[in-house]
Amino acid sequence: MIQKGFSAARTIYELDAKAKFPKGLLASAEAYRRMITLGVNVSGDATHKAIDDIPDPDLRELEKVMEARALLGVPVRRYLVASENGGSCWGEVDVTYDQF
Repeated sequence: MIQKGFSAARTIYELDAKAKFPKGLLASAEAYRRMITLGVNVSGDATHKAIDDIPDPDLRELEKVMEARALLGVPVRRYLVASENGGSCWGEVDVTYDQF
């Protein structure tokens, strides 16, 4: 069942591939994070395989970290504040993530 969620995250990644944002801020990165959180509780092997199938090496490495966090029970949500600045967009991410 989780394969459908990872398939949806992959579809979002294909739409995000041309984006100029940092990879950790892409919608597909968030989709992968959410599926990883669910997936480690359903099937660790299927989740690990889905992460290995992420085509972008940087995003794949980031999601491996998220897998480790999820296995440890650490929430993987992040907070983002973005604003427009003269036609461009910039954002801040709280990289401390959620606290216990």
